Amino acid sequence: MFQLEETRVVDNGPCECCGASSRLATGMVRLNDEPYAIYQVHWTSNQVVKHGAEFYVILGEFGEGTTAADKFAVALHFFVEPDRFGFSVVDADKTAISSHPLVGRALPRADVIDKPLAKEVFDLIDAIWLNDGNIAEIRNSVGHG
Repeated sequence: MFQLEETRVVDNGPCECCGASSRLATGMVRLNDEPYAIYQVHWTSNQVVKHGAEFYVILGEFGEGTTAADKFAVALHFFVEPDRFGFSVVDADKTAISSHPLVGRALPRADVIDKPLAKEVFDLIDAIWLNDGNIAEIRNSVGHG
């Protein structure tokens, strides 16, 4: 079972399109007390229904002696539509996470969808969605807080 460590929330802004602040929540996921993944969630305050949110997950080898070459990133877009909401895997190599100093490779969508990695990623996203208190605004935007 995953254990989450919420690291921090940083506000930036204002957003060029709406004037609201953007937020970045970060954390670490552990599995059996060992580092398993790092995650980032980006969204614009009070604009989740309009803009959605970006969820980035960094996976691979962690610990002493590891480098960015040992890690890869997956990106998901959280969307809200009138009758549904959910996550869609997007091309991480075309997002901000691709230039993160811990990321050796940012995976395109095709390297995740319909692959065993997809289940792992969605299990991680579920754990983050359900357990990270720092993203309550996103859950609350769809009535799942």
